[in-house]
Amino acid sequence: MFLTTGHSSTVSGPGGVELLAAGVLDGAPGAGERHLVLIGGCSQSGKSWLAERLAERIRAAGPTCLVVGLDAWVVSLENRKLGSTVLERYECPAIVAAVRRLLSGWPVHPPVYDPASRRRVRERADEALVIDSGILVGEGVIALTLPELRRWSQVRVFVAVPDEVRHARLRRLYREVKGLDERATDEIIEAREAEEVAMIARTRAFADVVYWGVPE
Repeated sequence: MFLTTGHSSTVSGPGGVELLAAGVLDGAPGAGERHLVLIGGCSQSGKSWLAERLAERIRAAGPTCLVVGLDAWVVSLENRKLGSTVLERYECPAIVAAVRRLLSGWPVHPPVYDPASRRRVRERADEALVIDSGILVGEGVIALTLPELRRWSQVRVFVAVPDEVRHARLRRLYREVKGLDERATDEIIEAREAEEVAMIARTRAFADVVYWGVPE
């Protein structure tokens, strides 16, 4: 298990995933126990990709691993106030409650959010998330912002990529997935850089490990 010394370790590439997995597996939970790994970072930095690669290696070593995407609790577009902050765009109390339940071994039915329409399409998923024992990976933009989650976690990871890579991914997301025009895309990215990115970048200070993503 990684030890917090006040300084983050930096890893990258496939070797970095292996090192991260080894650190998570060191002192893995016993039967009936659950550990929490948080993966945070700016939008389109590669958090979901890293969470899945980490989960693959954990499962290959034996323990159960459940990945929970915190974007399930993004507030639906029609319910967001104008100029909302990144924390206001998430149902933070519901995230904390859901993670608490999962760490207690209880099932959770997360909402279903559609990133293309930016709307919640269902309040409750049919399939429950549950983990009897093993490692719970919570990944999302605000994963490292919530003090309760940080307090409950054993390992905290911040994912970083060069700004030009992140911006290119954001443009593809807003233009090709969400169907926005160039002007609307530029306006959203500019607004998010000023508020969301500035705040989320500061959560790097809470990380035990920084995973430096490989540019596309």
